[in-house]
Amino acid sequence: MGKIEWAPLNVPMRRRLETLSTALWMWLILFGELGMLISYFLLLIYGNLFIKTLCVIYGYFIYTDRKVTTNGGRGQGVKWWRDLFWWKLYQSYFPAKLHKTVDLDPNRNYLFAAFPHGVLGLGAFINFATNATGFHDKFPKIRSR
Repeated sequence: MGKIEWAPLNVPMRRRLETLSTALWMWLILFGELGMLISYFLLLIYGNLFIKTLCVIYGYFIYTDRKVTTNGGRGQGVKWWRDLFWWKLYQSYFPAKLHKTVDLDPNRNYLFAAFPHGVLGLGAFINFATNATGFHDKFPKIRSR
């Protein structure tokens, strides 16, 4: 009791990377915003003039961009970010899959809904916020935001 059981040494490197990617993403979800907020204010207080200027400009951007979610988002986002190998590792940890059952008309709007707690919320993130499961290959003209 109270003894730590470490993973055996023969666990494949790919599985270790999948676990690492998932653990880091969970850590960022839980503590990333608080860490960035603390970092922002520390830089604003203790940074040099250049850093303080950047913090003020960034703060102004955040203030003017605060209603982005009610205005439909910013568009497709950065493609290279959606295609990172990191997301493929994250996807294969669970493993999450996206099954296409029907073609969607790209001239219509769709609402993909998922209960946002536990594994289901992560599955929606993997499928629609990244390209790890091939959403943009299976539905090339559908824009997810």
